[in-house]
Amino acid sequence: MLNMVCFSLGIGLVSAPKMELFTQVICQHITFGHDPGAEECRQSTAVQKQLAQLNTILSLVTGTLCISTTAFWGGISDRYGRRGALILNMLSFVLGDVIFIAVLRYPSRFPLLLVVFSPFFEGLFGGHPGNQSISAAYLGDCTPAGSRAGIFSILTAILFGGIAAGPAIGSLLITYTRTIFAPFYAALGLHVAQGLFFLIFLPESMSPQRKLQAQHAHEQKMKRKAARNRQRLWGVDFLRGLVSPMGLLAPRRVPIPNSNKTGLDWSLPLVASASAIYAMGIALYPVKLQYAQLEFGWSAVQLGNLLSFIGLGRIIALLVAIPLISSILRRITAASVPKYPAMSAAALDRKGSTAARDRLDNETRLVQDHSKSISMLFHPCQF
Repeated sequence: MLNMVCFSLGIGLVSAPKMELFTQVICQHITFGHDPGAEECRQSTAVQKQLAQLNTILSLVTGTLCISTTAFWGGISDRYGRRGALILNMLSFVLGDVIFIAVLRYPSRFPLLLVVFSPFFEGLFGGHPGNQSISAAYLGDCTPAGSRAGIFSILTAILFGGIAAGPAIGSLLITYTRTIFAPFYAALGLHVAQGLFFLIFLPESMSPQRKLQAQHAHEQKMKRKAARNRQRLWGVDFLRGLVSPMGLLAPRRVPIPNSNKTGLDWSLPLVASASAIYAMGIALYPVKLQYAQLEFGWSAVQLGNLLSFIGLGRIIALLVAIPLISSILRRITAASVPKYPAMSAAALDRKGSTAARDRLDNETRLVQDHSKSISMLFHPCQF
């Protein structure tokens, strides 16, 4: 949980100041060192054009590398443990923060394009998706199977809460320190603290026997793969390796109830498509911030407050609006389902039916596991 709090705050802290720093550095390059004024720079179409190009390059580098490496680092964590993968992932964020601060703090010494190495190193070690997937696997190792959905929902709320609070905290830091680099130093401090926590205090969630089993299974898989791919070109095999993980999202053939036929279950592809569309909406945030700069001349403090307001609206929707709508829809659906008279336990016994009792026992056990797993969020794994 500590990882998710620091992780989300680190994202939120630098979102708005990053846009402001890019704008200022690009403006200095365009005007050859002459400072025409911060607001004039923000409302310059030439500056905003180059800012959009830079954001596109950074997004392409981050996205391409994360797609290519997230599954790889997930496999490494399965075979050699979560702790080492998390330490390397956090080290990449620390290195990225240092590069970013150095390039933008001293724009006369370093060309602006060197800032691309910041997302490059982050994406090389999985980036944000890699951190989330390995953290989810760590929690999966430490929690009972029946309660993981509840824990993941809590962590998602923590993630969105940190992303919502981070920009507001960043705005306060800029206001009181009077330097736009304060949020970046705070994010660097959070990443260093996370790395030290992983290195010193975080226990490994996987037992040595489980890691050996995973390594042996991987070796056998690679041998079978090598036997099949002897005649294949390396490039084709590499592309196949990048695309093959997407096969998990393919529709699955399942039996149709009350029938001898089978059909395709499109649930997972539809959920993945909805997640992709949602991610596209998040990717539009830089465009929205650029519009606020160009149209209203907003500074990093105002952009941070805007992002916090948007994040607060998302939290209200997740915690209030969507559960309320779901509850109303469930009541409407329940009202349309025919009701049957309840049967006593004795009647169930006479009929020899134990399905209802088993289901009740399972639900009770799941609730108990959920309560236990909530407390496990605050304790390390025990093996």
